[in-house]
Amino acid sequence: MKKNLVLGLSIFLVLVSACNNISNHKHDGSYAMNINVFGVSVNSKPDLIINGNKAKFNGEIHDCSQFSDRIEIGDNKITFSVVDGDLIVNVPTMGKVRYIKLSGQTNFNEE
Repeated sequence: MKKNLVLGLSIFLVLVSACNNISNHKHDGSYAMNINVFGVSVNSKPDLIINGNKAKFNGEIHDCSQFSDRIEIGDNKITFSVVDGDLIVNVPTMGKVRYIKLSGQTNFNEE
């Protein structure tokens, strides 16, 4: 009986530890808003950096959730759809805005 209890508790602790460490890193990286000037794309500085369950957007770090087809950022749930590796968000005044992936850089302190 004692062996079964110890075994059961061990399995439970392993499962709880594994669940707490899960974070989706599928879309991690730096993204820049796609700006076309006379047909030439100008993308230099990252506007959005995603690292696991955190995202730096508009100079602030927010919680985020990554899914296979979208990323949800912040309490207001700004939703970026994933299309061909880039992110698309619908901005009411501008329409659909595309963020192009620049690199896999995920350090919030570097830009």
